[in-house]
Amino acid sequence: AFSDDEGGVEKGSVWVLQLGEVLSIEEIDENLGISLFPNPTRNSFSLDRVDGISSIKVYDLYGRLVVKFSDVSDNLFNVSYLPVGEYIIVAAGTEGNLSSFKLIKK
Repeated sequence: AFSDDEGGVEKGSVWVLQLGEVLSIEEIDENLGISLFPNPTRNSFSLDRVDGISSIKVYDLYGRLVVKFSDVSDNLFNVSYLPVGEYIIVAAGTEGNLSSFKLIKK
């Protein structure tokens, strides 16, 4: 029961939604001057170059890490098993700089 400003009582419902904790990714510094393709993709993506890249991380739109690619040498990153949606790709440079991309997974 709830009371109003005039002292009356009314019945009602209250819904409490717990959406989970707020997540974030690291702050993005200088762009590494690379591009991601194809975008959108169904199975995999590549970068136009991987020299100077130490890892690739894929985050969902809630900021949760979905997958990390530590070996970037073959420059083919399989995401076929991910659900359809949008993802943030973060390429980490060997000097600690980061570059981010929005990837659309079909």
